[in-house]
Parts: sequence; structure tokens; C-alpha cells
Amino acid sequence: MTENVYRREKLKKIFLLVGLSIFGIPLLFAQTVLPAEEATPEEPPQAVSVTAVAADDDIATRIREILKATDWYKNVKVSVRDGVVFLDGIAGSDEQKQWARNLAAKTQDVVAVVNRLQVDASPDWSFTPAFNEMKRLLAKFVRSLPLIVLALVIIPLAWMLAKTIYRLSQRFFNRRLRSALLADIVAKVVALPAILVALYVVLQVAGLTGIALSLLGGAGVVGIVLGFAFQDIAENFLASLLLSLRHPFSAGDTIEVAGQTGIVQSMNTRSTVLLSPEGNHIQIPNSMVFKSIIYNYSTAPARRNILSVGIGYDASISTAQQLIMSVLQAHEAVTKEPKPLVLVDELAAATVNLKIYSAII
Repeated sequence: MTENVYRREKLKKIFLLVGLSIFGIPLLFAQTVLPAEEATPEEPPQAVSVTAVAADDDIATRIREILKATDWYKNVKVSVRDGVVFLDGIAGSDEQKQWARNLAAKTQDVVAVVNRLQVDASPDWSFTPAFNEMKRLLAKFVRSLPLIVLALVIIPLAWMLAKTIYRLSQRFFNRRLRSALLADIVAKVVALPAILVALYVVLQVAGLTGIALSLLGGAGVVGIVLGFAFQDIAENFLASLLLSLRHPFSAGDTIEVAGQTGIVQSMNTRSTVLLSPEGNHIQIPNSMVFKSIIYNYSTAPARRNILSVGIGYDASISTAQQLIMSVLQAHEAVTKEPKPLVLVDELAAATVNLKIYSAII
């Protein structure tokens, strides 16, 4: 029994060795022959050279010369060790500090950059930037001299043309409009395009058309702001235009307006000027004239005059009436029609009051 068990165990070992020899060896070779899956490495941000690299001293010298050439940095120091650049010194701004870092990073055979530059926050008392800016402005002015000369020629010519158009227009409209003020305003409006065209040409030649368009675009907003700021001036101007169109009075007319009586001297875009009976000049805003009741005593050929005269009770009323009528009929300013009248108006405490009606030229 024991011998049989021993034989069976021995046979199992033999079969196991044969199976391993048949199947294990090919699997082993298969593992060595099949290629393993390759991992794709990420591309490094900057290639690092192993051979034929620039010397550290050459890299440092080149970067140092470029930084000094800009005149942006103070006490600049550049050192390089194994392709790593170390920047020390003072920069004028954060942008200049970043610019130096980018310069060093783009230099040949630089592996990394350690930027130890400090930004100078203290006030710079150097006048070099100011002088450089003045030189730049002077050079720009010299280049613009031909355009300036052309503008100085165009603007006076346009002004003379506008003045000529204004005079011809004023002469034309004075014959067709009753109001001299309205004729003057219309003539100025007709002459205005000449000035606008000249300004546009000057800006076009100078290359500032964009600014001109921006100004025209903002003119609407500016007009609204000025309208609120100068509301009274705009109101008087519009009132002068309406008065010129309606023409309620002319120069030389005797009028009463806003509680003032006088002879019209002139009317401008702001006010109407009257000459009072006392010889004073009265300026009334046109907006007030336009809104008020206007009495024009010069429109009709004759003006009615009413006077009151008192006589004593011991005087003859008929005799007084005859004397007054004879004086009125003999006066050249009193019209024949309508005829003058002398009537008893009131029996007062001490006098008899007569009311005199007459029409005067």
C-alpha cells in the first residue's frame, strides 16, 4: 500500500515537470518578446541641452549688456550657474522687472531664471525722462510744421470767405425781411458752413478726423448741458427770433411793455432797448417782452388823448369849453377827425371837472 502511494506521488511530480517544460518555457519567451506599452511623456517647457552649451560667463555678460543698454535698471547684477540665471538690482516698475525675466528666459541655453530684482518705489528726481519727452514733442512739432502752415493758410482764407458770404447774405435778406435782427441771424447761419468746411479740411489734413467725428458725436450731449446751464440766454435768443418773425414793433416806435414806456432803440439777441421820456436807456429781456402785453402807440396814425381840467363854480362852463375847443382846433398835432370833445365829467367839492377828448398825431 505504501509503495503504491509512493509511486503515485512520483508520477505526479513527473507530469508536473513535463507540463512546466511544455507550457511554461513558451510563456516565458512570449513575455520577453512582446513589447511593453510605452508611456507618452509631457514635453518639457524648455529643452535642456546636454552638450555644446554656451558658457555661463557669456550668458551673464550678454544679459547684463542688454539690461544696461535700456537705462531702466540700477545696480544690475547678473550671474549664471549651470544655466540658471540670477538677476539682482533695482527696476523702475513691475513691467520692467517682468521684461528682464522674459529676456533672460529667452536667452540661448538658459534653463531657469531666478528674478531677484526689486522695484524702486521712491520718487525719481531725474529729469532725463522729462528731457526725453520734450525732445520727442519737439521732433513731432518739427514734423508737423508743414501741416501747421497749411492750417494757418486755410483758416484765414475760410474766414474771409465766410465774411464775404455773410455780407452778401445780409444785404440780400435786409431787402426781403422786415427785421434787421432776423436778417443778421439768417446771414450768419448761411456763412457758418464755410467755417465748418475749413475746420474739417484742417483736421483731415492733420489726420485728426476721428477727433472731429468724436466732437460732433458729443455735440448733442454738450448742447443739452449748455441748454440747461444757459437756459435764460437760450430763452432770450429764441424770443428774439419769434419777435423778429411776428414784428410787433419797429425801431422808433413808442411802446409800453413790462411796465416801461419808451421809444424802441434796438433789439439784439438778448434784450430790447427803450429810450424813456426821461432820457434813460432801458434794457428789457426779450423773454419778458415776448411774454408781456405790448402797447404800441406808433402803429395807428393817431393816438387818443384824454385830459382832465377843473374850473371854479363861479366860472362859466360854456366859456371854458369854447376856449379849450379853440386851442385844440388851432393845434397842428390835433386831428380834425375824430373831432375833439370837452365834456363836464364831475361836480367835485370845489371845482367842476371837465374831460377833454382829442386825437393827436
